[in-house]
Amino acid sequence: HPLYGKNKGAAIYPLFGNMIQIMYHVQVFHDWNTQLLKKTTNMTVRHLRPGSPACYVTANPKNVEYILKTNVANYPKGPETCDNLNDLLGRGIFSVDGELWKLQRKVAICEFTTRSLRNFMQQIVQVELDTRFMPLLSHSCSAGVVVDLQDLLSRFTFDTICKLAFGFDPEYLHISLPAVEFAHAFDAATKFSCQRFLTYPFIWKTQRALNIGGERKLRHAIHKIDELAMSVIHKRKQQMMQQQPQDVAENLANSTAADHHQSKPPSEAVFTDVFLRDIVISFVLAGRDTSSTGMSWFFWLLSRNRHVEDSIRAEIAQIVSSRNHHMHHDLANKKDSTDQYTTATTAVAAAAAGKEPLRIMISGAPASGKGTQCELIAAKYGLTHISAGDLLRAEVAAGTDSGNKAQEYMQKGMLVPDEIVVTMVKKKLLEAVDQSGGWLLDGYPRSLSQAEALDALNIRPQLFILLDVPDEVLVQRSVGRRYDPVTGKIYHLMYAPPETPEIAARLTHRLDDTEEKVKLRLQTHKANVAAVTDSYKDVITHVDGDRPKAEVFTEIDKLLSELQEGETNKVVIGLIIVIDPLLIKCLQDSWKGIPTRLNTCPYTSEMRSYFYRDVCEATQKAVEDGHHKLRVQITIPELDPEVDVHRIGTLLELMRELAFTFANDGKRVRVCVQGSMGEGIFSGIPLQLAGVRRMLEVMDWGSYDAKGTFINIGAVGANEVQEEDDMFILTAPQNAVGNCIIDDLKAMVNAAGNRPVIIVNPRLKDVPGSGGVMQTMGRDKRMEFAESFYTCYNFRLLYTSGTLYPILGALRMAYPGPYEVHKRFDTTPGHEEYSVVATFDHEPTRSDIGDALYGRLKKSEVAQTGFWGFFTGLLN
Repeated sequence: HPLYGKNKGAAIYPLFGNMIQIMYHVQVFHDWNTQLLKKTTNMTVRHLRPGSPACYVTANPKNVEYILKTNVANYPKGPETCDNLNDLLGRGIFSVDGELWKLQRKVAICEFTTRSLRNFMQQIVQVELDTRFMPLLSHSCSAGVVVDLQDLLSRFTFDTICKLAFGFDPEYLHISLPAVEFAHAFDAATKFSCQRFLTYPFIWKTQRALNIGGERKLRHAIHKIDELAMSVIHKRKQQMMQQQPQDVAENLANSTAADHHQSKPPSEAVFTDVFLRDIVISFVLAGRDTSSTGMSWFFWLLSRNRHVEDSIRAEIAQIVSSRNHHMHHDLANKKDSTDQYTTATTAVAAAAAGKEPLRIMISGAPASGKGTQCELIAAKYGLTHISAGDLLRAEVAAGTDSGNKAQEYMQKGMLVPDEIVVTMVKKKLLEAVDQSGGWLLDGYPRSLSQAEALDALNIRPQLFILLDVPDEVLVQRSVGRRYDPVTGKIYHLMYAPPETPEIAARLTHRLDDTEEKVKLRLQTHKANVAAVTDSYKDVITHVDGDRPKAEVFTEIDKLLSELQEGETNKVVIGLIIVIDPLLIKCLQDSWKGIPTRLNTCPYTSEMRSYFYRDVCEATQKAVEDGHHKLRVQITIPELDPEVDVHRIGTLLELMRELAFTFANDGKRVRVCVQGSMGEGIFSGIPLQLAGVRRMLEVMDWGSYDAKGTFINIGAVGANEVQEEDDMFILTAPQNAVGNCIIDDLKAMVNAAGNRPVIIVNPRLKDVPGSGGVMQTMGRDKRMEFAESFYTCYNFRLLYTSGTLYPILGALRMAYPGPYEVHKRFDTTPGHEEYSVVATFDHEPTRSDIGDALYGRLKKSEVAQTGFWGFFTGLLN
């Protein structure tokens, strides 16, 4: 780009450069640069300070891509940048270069792409939205209060990133919008660190030495940050000996640099407490400002383009509707053949998804926050919330038999007998099992007789949650409550005060919210809990309720998630024992059966998804078991280049799904397709692979810059193996007329070492040239190498020899299972099904498959008769 004329930016003067203008605009530096960039033709300006290198500011997307991606190695931060940021970020990713930067980048990719951390992140964001951000916006709207959206989003991202990185909740987005010390210190440290870039190093270093000016404030802010960061890291290190790490601080504290980098890292890269602090502070910096700024701009643009909002709403509605349709379609398909097993099927479906229907009891004193936690639990886990008090009132209002009996006792001022309440609860629990498979029983049982009655009906929880809150806190929460008779809303004088004086004037104080009556209710609650403690002592868990509700729910959510994962295997085993063979067959058909109508092309998305999932699961298991030379052979019509319905798009989709299977676990995957072989006029590429490299480059690889970050495209050969690659997936490698891919493939496998190399649908048999050279020279060695790949998945349709119709059956093998011969049966007109008729520990021969399909005995099983039979019997 030219440096002068219209693109030179601010005026540059002799000796001073444009230092005077920089100092004049220091408080509006970003706005000033924005105006300068608007006046240029290439969105790039230059700043020059005497004694310093030229500084270029660019908003040109091509420049940004070139600097940050295409040629990133040529643009290190340099010593001045690292020096400016060192006090705040230490040896974090934003203030280092070279090997230490590569190490932390790999750590970040590995940590933030693991399923466990993504799930943890999703939980944090959901809770923050449900319990703080949306209620605060709703409160502001109802009160007519103007809010600073960027400030709210900054608080939102600060809370979420702190909980993700530290496991610490600063409550910066509390409804009172408090001035949190840690957030204030972080803002100040960021501000004064950035100001170093606008002055000379000798100036700020002198101020730092004398502890004056902005450097004094920076030192104080960093001290506050260090106090919290180090205390959290020490706490996490103590906790990780007792539980599985979830937040970033625990994950890093439980790691070594060698876990994330194959070569030996520099000595500075050892994960000491100080280095952990530097990494996590960098995560907080990256996650807070970028996200909040991006979302602020998004909503600003949305407010200026309201028609886009309508389009977004329509697209979201379409996606949600489509997902619900597929979900209900799948359930309907299962229901057709298993109506009589609805309850069991629901449980198995949940178990197959890795989630056991939950049975939870929860108890807490009045004002303990139990109601809020019940709402969050029911919403997150889809449980039916059952409150005995609400249930009793509903039955009475509905005039049911149980309700009428209960009303008779209530009108006489008598307690409703346990058997009536238990009957109501039992009915509701059974409805919950039928509908969602899980329930949340709130505040019941309250006596030993009620607990024994539930036990007699075989109703027991997997977990009994008891919220513990000190009495003085409960009294304060209850006594401060006020009721609005107009809207029915509950306020609190301290925690949720009324919005206007008019509302405050009409609030009433409930008669049972006096200190004396609250203490009486607390005594009753303690007596109830003591009565049932022995009945549930094996499943009871105490949770500290004297914390922000989001923090309380995070602990409960973790307990329930661990409970789900731990119970899944028990459910599957139990169901296999009690469910009759017909249901087992139906379930096998749904999770393991072969799709039908496989000669009808193109396939539906559900049919293709079945094969993608089948291949990915088998391959992933093989890699986890240590196999590093793997073969996937799947020959269905859409993936068979010998037939006219072959679809290259199906192969590309399979490659993408396979790549994402490993990339989602933090692996860096290189997807490879061979290039042209041969030289001069003899060069060429197999017809099936023509244009595939280009299609891989331009196809949709999802969001978050997956392609180029942990999925890369390459060719077949040793020079394609990069140090940062974790595994390689090769797209249909095959020989061509007169040319052999095996030499390049072998060199690539050797260069990869123990890293997995997966070949999908290879065709490695010799294709002879005009002189038949490939049939005679080195063929044995080539075939030996081709056969050295371990087959982790094999699927092909079976036909009568020389035909492609009708389908007789299919051969399937998915690691670590055996080879299965499936026979196709016509059931009713237009319908068919596949059934396993034989299994083999090795790939069966043609005769083995024929014997299985036609029900013939194997030759070894045929009884020998006559003269040879007599001698055979003697020999045996």
